[in-house]
Amino acid sequence: MTSLHKPVKRTLDLPLKGSSRTRAIIVTLYPGGVIGLRDKGRRREYTLPLTTVYALAAEAEARSVMAERKAARKAARSKP
Repeated sequence: MTSLHKPVKRTLDLPLKGSSRTRAIIVTLYPGGVIGLRDKGRRREYTLPLTTVYALAAEAEARSVMAERKAARKAARSKP
């Protein structure tokens, strides 16, 4: 695995909700475990520690699993 010693930038096209259009987002990985996100052509960048991003992702996955289990229990109870 390659160590991160300088910022790495990549462009990502995200689809807009309810539309077939996309929005270009610049994602930057900084040394020290920080991720930055900004709209292409804008200067305002939003940064988060990668530990926070990881915690948010784990929480979202846990909520998804719990919702699936709840739906499965509800379906099992409704069967005669």
